[in-house]
Amino acid sequence: MAVKFNMKNLNIALEKPIEKAALPIARKIVKDRFENSLNQLILEIESDPVSQEISAGVEISKSQFIKNGGKYGSNLFSFIGFPQGSDPIRELTDYIKKSFKVNLFNVKKNNNQYNFQASLPSEADVKAAFPFPDGWAGGRSWLTGIEKGISNAFNYIRKLGEGRSGGGIQIEGEVDKSFIPKRDYFGKKYRDFIKRLKNG
Repeated sequence: MAVKFNMKNLNIALEKPIEKAALPIARKIVKDRFENSLNQLILEIESDPVSQEISAGVEISKSQFIKNGGKYGSNLFSFIGFPQGSDPIRELTDYIKKSFKVNLFNVKKNNNQYNFQASLPSEADVKAAFPFPDGWAGGRSWLTGIEKGISNAFNYIRKLGEGRSGGGIQIEGEVDKSFIPKRDYFGKKYRDFIKRLKNG
């Protein structure tokens, strides 16, 4: 005896229980992938030599990124003018942890694929959230400054206990110093993070 199935009705009947079982697995995969990629971004930022030097504060006497410090010394923390006691790198990574999210519940399905939406600020938005302290450089981002260049290195000297940072001041005269940009400091790391999310 031949038994006939209406495959359309069978597929409809099976779709819901299959999706009920598959969706939680898909959510976990996406959650783990997003968190791993985000943790990688944060680790890349924290381990970058720029971040390491800024996190060391005014204790650094010879910057890797300010050429010809000589007897006047140099470090990024006091050159940029971060307030004494602040932790700019922690502020940056906290902002990233708070602002970079993935929506695990508003899921769209297309051609048997689940599509999850990530919510995160653009590279420009992140940079805009971190201007030079006290409006120095007209509100320009210190992240952009690190990547593209910061002027007035020749007016900066390291001087403990002085300035907003407690470790340096700007003088009217000039010393033989120049800032060396690190072009892959944030933007490239951000774009690599986006590629990891898109490519899986």
